[in-house]
Amino acid sequence: FPTYRPGSPEQIALFEDAARQAGLPVEWASSAGLRNLLDAESEGQVGKLNYTYGARARDTSEWAAVHEELRNGDITAKSSATGLGQLLLSNVDKYYPSGRQGIGNPTEEAIGMMRYIEDRYGTPAEAWRQYNDNHEGY
Repeated sequence: FPTYRPGSPEQIALFEDAARQAGLPVEWASSAGLRNLLDAESEGQVGKLNYTYGARARDTSEWAAVHEELRNGDITAKSSATGLGQLLLSNVDKYYPSGRQGIGNPTEEAIGMMRYIEDRYGTPAEAWRQYNDNHEGY
């Protein structure tokens, strides 16, 4: 699974493309708020499993199997969060263009993360401002 280091040209290009596809501001791709969220949530690792998966989260050879479990609705950890934005499965269903089939796809994960931010917070800056205020994460 590729890594798009927060703030790197590759991360910015991925999120610029995703923003265009989602009809969101392209400037979000290079914003400090988005960079901070990416760094805190996934360190830019596509398909990253939530830490509650324990050893499976640390072993990237396990990720594809967990992604398949999630596509089938099988949640085998405390949190179903995955991907660049660590979206819960219910939010993956709502915000990824292809729903669960988009797990592990960099563009789908970037689009989903930005759609979630827009819907819940309005902007990446506001999402980062509220980070950890009401629950773990954003």
